[in-house]
Amino acid sequence: MIVWPASSVPQIEPGCTLSGEGLAADLILGQPKFNVNSPNEGAAVSRNSLWLPLGLRIDQYGALWVADSSNNRVLKWAPLPTVSNAAASLVVGQPGFVTNGAATTQTGLSDPRDIAIATCGNLTIADAGNNRVLIYGPHIVNNGPPAGYVMGQNIFTADSANGGGAIGASGLHSPRGVQYDSAGNLWVSDSSNNRLLMFPYDESIRWFRRGRT
Repeated sequence: MIVWPASSVPQIEPGCTLSGEGLAADLILGQPKFNVNSPNEGAAVSRNSLWLPLGLRIDQYGALWVADSSNNRVLKWAPLPTVSNAAASLVVGQPGFVTNGAATTQTGLSDPRDIAIATCGNLTIADAGNNRVLIYGPHIVNNGPPAGYVMGQNIFTADSANGGGAIGASGLHSPRGVQYDSAGNLWVSDSSNNRLLMFPYDESIRWFRRGRT
């Protein structure tokens, strides 16, 4: 993951920028330097390494969240890194920073693809390999936290496409994108079902989005 400095990007409109051709990045995460690209820095998985990072979000507190998909985890950097190859401060989907196995449990992940942060701070992960979306309460402080709600499956230990049944309104098949709109509705890119799903704020998980855990 690389970061371009805003000060070196040409201004297009107030508050909006586009990168210029040949612009050099200012910071890198997941690699020790700009001219290497091996998964996990060519070594064992660690709190500094990445392997196929996909989705990322910056939350309302300025923390950076990254879906480290092939390491079957989501990493958090808080505060936002200001130096290259900074170590992550928290991991979701693994008990610690030195493991990366896939798991179909309340604490595990398999090929997480995207992240969304609800207005109340709840973390939402598109757990594509488990054909589900997981929602965690706000203010996670410990590594490997349990999810509080699962969508796409009836239980945390199931991983079948479409919940093991026919395609319907509650099943998922390799969800790869999640995003909340301004009303708090959750949108999911249900990739292998070739559709987008919208889950209203006032449905069964509304209590969890308000922060109850």
